[in-house]
Amino acid sequence: MQISINAGSDIMYVGGAVNGIETLFEGIDGHIFIADVAQSADDKYVLELQLVDEAGNTSEYKDTFEYILPFFVYDRTQEDVDRVKELNRKYLDGTITEEEKQEWNTGINGKVGLKGALNLSDIKRVENNVKVIGALVAAAVSVREWDYGDIPRVSDYARICSNVQKIRSSFIVHTDTPEVPKQPLNTYQKWNDMEKILHDAYYIYVRLKNSYYYCGTEMYAGEGIGDL
Repeated sequence: MQISINAGSDIMYVGGAVNGIETLFEGIDGHIFIADVAQSADDKYVLELQLVDEAGNTSEYKDTFEYILPFFVYDRTQEDVDRVKELNRKYLDGTITEEEKQEWNTGINGKVGLKGALNLSDIKRVENNVKVIGALVAAAVSVREWDYGDIPRVSDYARICSNVQKIRSSFIVHTDTPEVPKQPLNTYQKWNDMEKILHDAYYIYVRLKNSYYYCGTEMYAGEGIGDL
């Protein structure tokens, strides 16, 4: 993955350790320095860097941050919704099995909750995706941190819709990328559309970034971008 640092216009060198591995950052666009690093298993990155300015003065930069790569769920089906209803009925009847309790609590793959229900984990994932992708495509988004027990309000859903619209409008999408759904966000199809928009923007960004490194600026010529 790639880490970027806004080091200031007078900084000429950024280097040091990221998670204990010696790393040299490359300067781009005057004050931005980037480096490719190995993805951390716990999504946390410890930076211990030296910064050198134009006058030769050296300063230290230390920070620890969490960076969760975007992950998308946009293939929810009616069967997923029916499964939630079935498990809920079993909970109420007292007939749910231990395996089904595990499925209820962690989802089938352990990475997302039940796909047929809107969970706080879904909200947190969408917020993280908006934050990451918004920064990549320079969209002025507004996100919040969520704790378990927090209850989403109408204003939260409105803000999330606005964020997704800003990303969709700020960047390139496929011809079949859905439009941002209207509130209320009360169907699985609408949440599929929300996450598909974010997926498409991120996918195209990664494609463009990789193509840039391999092909230089020529890939931007003409209308070749329509082949994505």
